[in-house]
Amino acid sequence: MALYVPVGMAGHLAFLRRGRLASLFYPVLIGTTLSATVEMVQLFVPGRACSGFDLLDNMLGTVVGVGLGLGYESLSTRLDAGNYLRRVPDRQSLALLLCWLASVLFPLFPVMWLGVYRAKLFRFVTTVPEPVACLVAAATWYAVGQLMAAAMFPARKILRYSIIVVPLQFLVVTRQPTLSLFLGACAGILVFHLAPTTRLAGPIFLGFILFRGLAPFHPAGLHPFSWVPFGGFLDMEWETGIRILFEKGFLYGTAIWLLRRQGGSFAASSVIVCSVLILIEILQMWLPGHVPEVTDPVLALLIAFGLGRLAAVRPAIQPDHAP
Repeated sequence: MALYVPVGMAGHLAFLRRGRLASLFYPVLIGTTLSATVEMVQLFVPGRACSGFDLLDNMLGTVVGVGLGLGYESLSTRLDAGNYLRRVPDRQSLALLLCWLASVLFPLFPVMWLGVYRAKLFRFVTTVPEPVACLVAAATWYAVGQLMAAAMFPARKILRYSIIVVPLQFLVVTRQPTLSLFLGACAGILVFHLAPTTRLAGPIFLGFILFRGLAPFHPAGLHPFSWVPFGGFLDMEWETGIRILFEKGFLYGTAIWLLRRQGGSFAASSVIVCSVLILIEILQMWLPGHVPEVTDPVLALLIAFGLGRLAAVRPAIQPDHAP
């Protein structure tokens, strides 16, 4: 019996190694084949050109994507107790944390000129804090604390250090840290330390999304409603579009996750969040500075589907013993 467990674990580890290699090779092969097919078809499309550099870029992008997926899998399944027990944190919370981190640090490209740092610092210290931005930042950091706890991280400790992402924005091109973000983050961290859990987290967070979507609360003339999903993303710069996509993915996904965590079903939580977003889009038809469109409710449905699929994932190795 003493030899059975190590041999069994060796077999499990060998299986994991083969599975990891397969999970790396097959997606890259599929992505490369698809990209090569598209490039070859472009030989027969007027105005398009077949490019080996495009194929290489797509291959590298596939490799990076697969590597990120494997990294996420390693974070979401961890071995404990001498590799005999496997604890599985909340995969949804981990995915939402990664969305939040990407939303505050994308595009992850460093600033190269000293004058840009000076301009950013001057704008940071001279801009007056905005109440709406402070409240949304406080709600965001409080929700991040709850997500960290569900992902089995030492939430109180890591959340204190998470404030560093605000000054890190000085180093990232196209990102501007604000005093509103810094003050709101500090407030959210303080509230989490005082009350790390509350049954009202979901409704309150959803209320802040409603509050954010209706600011600055100055009705004006009627604006047309767009029924083209993601049309606004296609019309903006790609860096801005991806950052906003990460930001909305975190906000809407976290709202669904918080409501679901309080005992509701995924369907009910998704319907509630989508209903609030539909209400926001309808009211934005009379608010200046907003573009009322169908994108946000559709995005929330897609996020709910993705979270549901993550919840259905089971670890490759089940625990051998009860903890």
